[in-house]
Amino acid sequence: MKSKLFLLAALIVFTQSVSAQNERVKPFKFGIGFTSGFGLPTSYNDSSLGIGLDIQGEYAILPSLAITLSTGYLAFLYSLAGDSSDIGSDLKAGSIPILTGVRYYHRKFFAGAQLGVSLMSTGENLLTFAPSVGIKFSRHFDLSLKYQTTIDTKYYDSVPFLGIRAGITF
Repeated sequence: MKSKLFLLAALIVFTQSVSAQNERVKPFKFGIGFTSGFGLPTSYNDSSLGIGLDIQGEYAILPSLAITLSTGYLAFLYSLAGDSSDIGSDLKAGSIPILTGVRYYHRKFFAGAQLGVSLMSTGENLLTFAPSVGIKFSRHFDLSLKYQTTIDTKYYDSVPFLGIRAGITF
């Protein structure tokens, strides 16, 4: 009887250790995302649609905390604000943000913040800050609300963007 109890206990411990190994978080994840949203109006533009693609790497330093590194391309189509001669003229602009930051997970929800530089289509390199909150629907799909602002220290202005990002993680 003792040997049967011992075998049963050993089987339970072995089963639990195998399932615990399967549930461990992979330390490195890679993903791609599509972002769509609207640029928020500033003193020199009345922004409309913004769309973009990005790639993001994520390294888990704790089960619920990860370091992120991302880049991509974000394009804007907006009308210039100002005098009446500019109204209605369209301008396309784009940026390549290169961002690093952190992401904190709580169950299926997450929050993150990134800081970096955006290489603008105008040739400028501007400071960029991007906080986000989101939900992970599965191991491979997440949806987040992202606010990204690019700060122009030369003119003391910013280019803010509010969008929804759909991401696929590998």
